[in-house]
Amino acid sequence: MHPSRPSAMPWLLSVLVTPALVLPLTGATAPPSPTEEAREEPLVCTPSSDATSYDMDSSQRWRVTDRSVVDPSIWSGHLVPQDMVADGPASYVGYYDADRHLTVGYRPAPGHPWETRRLSGAAAVVGWDSHNGIDLAVDSAGDLHVAANMHLDDLRYWRTSSPGDLDSLERVETMVSPDREDRVTYPAFRRADDGTLIFDHRNGGAGDGTQYFSVYDPDRRSWSSLVDGPLFDGGASRGSDDYSAYHRITEEPNSDGYYEMTWVWRRTPDAATNSRLSYARSKDLEHWETASGKPLDLPLRRDTAGVVVDDVPEHGGLLNGAERVAEDASGRPVVVYPRLDDAGDHQLFGARPSAEGWETQRLTRWRGSMDLEGEGTLSTPLHLSDVESQSDGSIRADFRCSGPEERARSLILDGRSLKPVAETAIPSNGYPAEITRRRETTPPADHGVLEVVEPADDERRAMFWQSRGTNGDRTFQQTPSPLPLRVYTLEPQTAASPPRQLQAEPSSQGLRLTWRAPRDDGDSPITGYRIETSRDGGMTWRRADHVDGTAARIDPERADGPEDLTVRVTATNRNGAGDGATVVASVPGTMAAVKAEGTAAGPRNAGVPTAAGGGILILLVLAARRRRPTRSRRRRYRPRSR
Repeated sequence: MHPSRPSAMPWLLSVLVTPALVLPLTGATAPPSPTEEAREEPLVCTPSSDATSYDMDSSQRWRVTDRSVVDPSIWSGHLVPQDMVADGPASYVGYYDADRHLTVGYRPAPGHPWETRRLSGAAAVVGWDSHNGIDLAVDSAGDLHVAANMHLDDLRYWRTSSPGDLDSLERVETMVSPDREDRVTYPAFRRADDGTLIFDHRNGGAGDGTQYFSVYDPDRRSWSSLVDGPLFDGGASRGSDDYSAYHRITEEPNSDGYYEMTWVWRRTPDAATNSRLSYARSKDLEHWETASGKPLDLPLRRDTAGVVVDDVPEHGGLLNGAERVAEDASGRPVVVYPRLDDAGDHQLFGARPSAEGWETQRLTRWRGSMDLEGEGTLSTPLHLSDVESQSDGSIRADFRCSGPEERARSLILDGRSLKPVAETAIPSNGYPAEITRRRETTPPADHGVLEVVEPADDERRAMFWQSRGTNGDRTFQQTPSPLPLRVYTLEPQTAASPPRQLQAEPSSQGLRLTWRAPRDDGDSPITGYRIETSRDGGMTWRRADHVDGTAARIDPERADGPEDLTVRVTATNRNGAGDGATVVASVPGTMAAVKAEGTAAGPRNAGVPTAAGGGILILLVLAARRRRPTRSRRRRYRPRSR
């Protein structure tokens, strides 16, 4: 049984890398005390490389073939995760309606109308807790499973008895045992390659929670333990203190077929007490081992030997759920994560195993820190989204920084040394801007969430909604009017690859851009190039002009001091726009107009805001989740809190 999982940033200074920190693979010691307190200054994600352009792997482009509204009025008063799952041509969605009631939608295939059912009872009504999201799955017999609205609550779980029949959806009080399902948080279904359905949840609170994996038998319609006992147990590991593990599992197996799990330990509901980043791997979620291949006994405890990646102390700036795993050029795992450095500034660090232990080095040279003190759902200025290996052996780490200087960036790391080689704007995600178009509301529903499921290689289904953000699990005094829940079906679109060797040369006369034509024209002649600019580090984009040639100039409007300007150039053909190439430059004044050095195609929608990353106009935050077919697991949004 092999679980399958899916898959929701100039530029003038070189990074300073700290000496490698080696942690022994053979055991764990008590966490050290922090050498410095966190700086009180807010986090500013200053550049980590003086190279501002890089030829990254391009994304598949998609176009909409079907548009639908599941419900014109769903809850938008605060951010709480909702869900979608595909079962062949059929789709299910789970959401909270305008009155906050858990509601399930179903349609047998794209183009068909949606059928919805609102679930009854107090267990189906969400409060203000952003933990209380929805998770859906379809088992091998075609029945729908729903787990929702839980944060230290009795199990809230519903299941159909007839595939595609929402009227057969009934609540099931117990899966395995009431003793391990009376304080449930973080429910998550996973799907194995052979169709086996697995349920992962924590029972208990921060500091005293225990993690369980259960497996479903569709013939007996019953659940049992996947492993003998819990996966984690943080009790009695140091004196009288108890700990909870906050874990993540990689979206896909690595090149050796392992799913990789990272976790931090939390002693209290205060997120600042996160500590001790750790790692283990497994091919089946049942049998676990260290990075060096040594089998591990379960449950995993805080003093389990051989799993510690970085023994970060409490108040050391670890953020649960923020770490990501990729592979370096030699196939070793690389864990990328934020924590405080010795000066009290938050940085991204990278760690990977060696013969001597885990080697850790700093990747960025940021200033300031994040405030992680307190309980409840946290809203932090840093979001580390994807960290992925590129075809040229490099590693791309995408992050968004919403502090005093907003930025959305891709940090490119050398796949052997882990030193930054470039930092540039996050490239397009390939999805059309229409699917994430927002409605203006008062107060602003400024959080958009996109979830994409992948029923087949040539099809995507995308669900989008928007809401207010989180408020520490407390009541907002004002909420927007209910907003629609939209679902789209998409098919591949042939488009050009990014322009090559994009260069920006600033001077007192403006900014001169030059580039070369794409390697791949998308089976259609290039008709021109679209140029866009961003003054907020790639968070939002404004279309400037469209030119025919491979050079252009951006003229200054006024010389009011230096400004970092991000520029994106995208090739177009009869199939539309392809992937964009980006570059960041320091210019002498505000850039106003783009002028072609040759024949201009004329301005098209000049001054119209377009989407960050090619898909989303971000005002505060966009959480994107991507999910593969029903036989696989998807990326989960998890609020960071107790």
